[in-house]
Amino acid sequence: MSKLLKKRIAELELELNNTKFHAKALQKLLTERMDEIAELEAESERFTVHSDIERQDDKSPNDTQTQTIVYRKESEE
Repeated sequence: MSKLLKKRIAELELELNNTKFHAKALQKLLTERMDEIAELEAESERFTVHSDIERQDDKSPNDTQTQTIVYRKESEE
């Protein structure tokens, strides 16, 4: 095998190892981001459930508010 061919094979092996290293690093980052997304989705679900409960409480027949009064400023002419 020629010296030039051996050198090229060594370069390609180094490039392959670097590519594998970067692939592993990217896989790790992807896994971390997917975990973060799952946590945020769970938190969002908790807020949604809490909000639904509050809305049900607002519609409760035990509500003491009997009327709504709206005040409006009269226009100056």
